[in-house]
Amino acid sequence: MRKAFLFLILILVMQLHGCFRDNCEESEAPLIEFGIDFGGRVIVTSSQTGLNLTSQYAGSELNIMMYKVYCSAKINGPFEEKFILFEDGTLSPQTLGFYSFKMNNLKDYIDLNFFFEGHEIFEIEVAYPTAEAYNGGKLTQNYLIEVFWDAITNSPDRTKTKVTLLK
Repeated sequence: MRKAFLFLILILVMQLHGCFRDNCEESEAPLIEFGIDFGGRVIVTSSQTGLNLTSQYAGSELNIMMYKVYCSAKINGPFEEKFILFEDGTLSPQTLGFYSFKMNNLKDYIDLNFFFEGHEIFEIEVAYPTAEAYNGGKLTQNYLIEVFWDAITNSPDRTKTKVTLLK
């Protein structure tokens, strides 16, 4: 009885594995390879008063954590890009170069998590269709990041924070 039950579980696992593999096979795409680089500006505003506090945060850190997510749900990373803010909010890169990624499935994507002063403020994805246009090159993304700082909790107010991709 126990052997029959284990055999049944083994068949079920194999069937599920086949289903997941088939789903990824259906969305296979040509291999693309691209670099990704970031830049931009941060504006820090008081949640309480609405005053621009950007100059007070000169030297603060903005980090972008990148994860390559495969169709199969496998995740590679994190890969970290670090920046320091200038007095006007311009981002100064603290890491050399840029990261390169490969994708070969329409369901693959890069998950980007933005952190300001150690607090996660935003998350977005770069999907295969977006990256495809940069195959063999570099995707440069410049952002305007508007952080609303809550002095009471000494942390960003995620409900008000905005990240805008600049063209």
